[in-house]
Amino acid sequence: MDEIDRGLLKGLENRFKRSREIAAIKLANNIGVMEPAQIDEAVERCASLAGPLSLESGFVKRFSRLIVERSCRIERELISHEGGAEASELARHAVRIDHAAIAVRDLDAAIESFTNQYGFRLMDRRVLTGERTGMELATIEAGDVTLVLVKGLDPQSNVTRYIEHYGPGVQHLAILVDGLEDVHTNLKHRDANLLTGIIRNAALRQTFTKRDSNSGMQFEFLERSNISEFEEDNIRELYDAMDREDVY
Repeated sequence: MDEIDRGLLKGLENRFKRSREIAAIKLANNIGVMEPAQIDEAVERCASLAGPLSLESGFVKRFSRLIVERSCRIERELISHEGGAEASELARHAVRIDHAAIAVRDLDAAIESFTNQYGFRLMDRRVLTGERTGMELATIEAGDVTLVLVKGLDPQSNVTRYIEHYGPGVQHLAILVDGLEDVHTNLKHRDANLLTGIIRNAALRQTFTKRDSNSGMQFEFLERSNISEFEEDNIRELYDAMDREDVY
């Protein structure tokens, strides 16, 4: 397995080396990054190479798109560097959206709607009580997409108060990164409106912002040593921090 993994990594190294060479040629000739139609074409071409292999087609396309999108990012980074822009640590370390937390009025109805009408699967459901208030949450998944439905258990819950002030909807957006320490240090340097420090668990590390008054967004930045599970101690620490800071 190690030898196979080394071969995969060597192949990726060679491909991205070639991507940098192509990006330099494009920059020298004032040629832009691939357009969406070209990206789709490149993904299909890459995925077609797996035709004779016994690989699931959906996985091959997702893997191919990840490779092609990384190549496009290399081009954008080169152009940005030549233009004098300094990449942030988030730009260097962000991987993807890990999940969205959605505040709901009726958790049973929300689960039924998302599973029956849209085809999500219920993966986990639990009640969480903090120092002062509580909430109930349900994790649902469809493919690589994860949503966390949350409902306050009492009028003073920050989830209940969120719905009272903003209505139901996206309560926060979680971005997976591959270097949380660097991202967190850079966020502090940028005077980001942070709610917490790094909340640590053996399998999950997270930091949260307060809600932005202009966009209404609250962000979570996290780094995982597991696949998709959520650690209850981490959730409780966030929940109590939101209560203490009167954030909803």
